[in-house]
Amino acid sequence: FHSGQRFHGGQTITAAAPLDDIPLFVRAGSIIPIGPVLQSTSEKSSEPIELRIYPGADAHFTLYEDAGDGYGYENGEFTLTRIRWDDTARKLHISPCEGHYPGIEFDPKDRYTVKPMSD
Repeated sequence: FHSGQRFHGGQTITAAAPLDDIPLFVRAGSIIPIGPVLQSTSEKSSEPIELRIYPGADAHFTLYEDAGDGYGYENGEFTLTRIRWDDTARKLHISPCEGHYPGIEFDPKDRYTVKPMSD
């Protein structure tokens, strides 16, 4: 993740793990959302979410978001956004956000930045 170094699957990897640079391995065909640094779940940001795309296989996931405080999520106050990477077509598909929660403040077209990681 940090170095960009590639490994083939099906092997054991021994790696140094200092606290300031703990190894993180990402499988080909992954989508990793990276949000802005916040001090608490109740803090809001207008910064977009960066979607890091690791090509090599198709990928999909559902991004869950809620108000960050309280129990509104128990009553359906949350959003789901389905995101899919088509590796053959090299296309990212982002479905419209489903749901709503109090305080939601974003324009979906400005919500994401996409960062393709190299093959």
